[in-house]
Amino acid sequence: MTESATSMMTNGGVKQTPVSLAEPPKSTSWKPDKKSILDKLASSREERTFFIPHIHKILGFSCLASFVYRYAHIGPTDGNFGPNFGTLVFIIHHLSLHASSFIFRLPKVRRLQGGYRIWPEFRWHALGFTSRSLAFILLMWQEQMNGIPPNSTRCYQEMDLVIVLATCAFADLGSYIERENQTQTIRGTKVSDPFEHWFASEMQIYLTALCVVGYRRYTLHLLAISVIQCNAFLMTLNRKNVAPQGVLVGIYGFMLVGGFAVISYDDSFSHRTGVGGTVGGIAAILRMGPLRVNKYILWTALWCVWYYVRMNRILPYYNTMFWLKGMVITKILSTFLGLIKRSRAPRESRSSLVAFLVFATHAALFAWLYWMNFVRSRR
Repeated sequence: MTESATSMMTNGGVKQTPVSLAEPPKSTSWKPDKKSILDKLASSREERTFFIPHIHKILGFSCLASFVYRYAHIGPTDGNFGPNFGTLVFIIHHLSLHASSFIFRLPKVRRLQGGYRIWPEFRWHALGFTSRSLAFILLMWQEQMNGIPPNSTRCYQEMDLVIVLATCAFADLGSYIERENQTQTIRGTKVSDPFEHWFASEMQIYLTALCVVGYRRYTLHLLAISVIQCNAFLMTLNRKNVAPQGVLVGIYGFMLVGGFAVISYDDSFSHRTGVGGTVGGIAAILRMGPLRVNKYILWTALWCVWYYVRMNRILPYYNTMFWLKGMVITKILSTFLGLIKRSRAPRESRSSLVAFLVFATHAALFAWLYWMNFVRSRR
């Protein structure tokens, strides 16, 4: 029986009210209201009744100030991190922000329409991946306290794999705890171009690859923590109706591109982005491509191969033309797979602006890497 026929059924000769078989999704369009931004952000009942009122907001805004300070010192001083007390304060400060987020009650089910907001499974994942970067910061702090030069074979390379696998296990544990209400962190956001989803997942894999190859720069992990925590802040602004969802998701996309730019700039001091980029490209193809290699097998295998290569000095652990070509080739292949996936998505979900920005920024960043490593160094 059709819906129109159902809506026209009568009872005792009396026409009944039409009944829809499926309720349409609620509108997710942004509607401004008269409340100020501060009123919206201060409306959480759980935080007001906590034994330290507004502790999450205090930690949140102080963490934003911490990011401003650290980013103002990236470059030769590597964010002013090092074997000092301030580095330990940074770890405790930003870990406390995530811990304080668990005082809030969240909807169990993520809204599929307009799902750019915090949900329980995301909270576990965010804690896990933030803890990974904080663990690497602590690892570098300990190595420097012991007088171990950065990026040397004396570094605690086994801990790189331990931290990466422990993070994967913690994320899976969080998904198991919230197993009745699972969703995908990146691909569950149905408000942006499919290639933007691919690019976000790809950047996560590139970050993990840099961890696996033993990239010893604080700026890398500062970037990861700032993206995770600022992304959570943008989700909060969306839930509080502070700004339109599309604008906030766009800001998140620019954060990812900006993060790629920060790592490229930091390469001027590390000279190892090409190594991690090549390994990251291989990992993205194997993980997100048709093979869908298990992440535990993938990262363990890549770490073992890289450990053998590095310890036997088969390939140099710094940027060479070999690594730059490898990074470009694997990135092109990964991008091709992303475009295939994008071509299968509904036309209305695609954005030519997003695609243009991704390609334009990638071309500019690869040109920057080439100039810094092979043109400027010869002058």
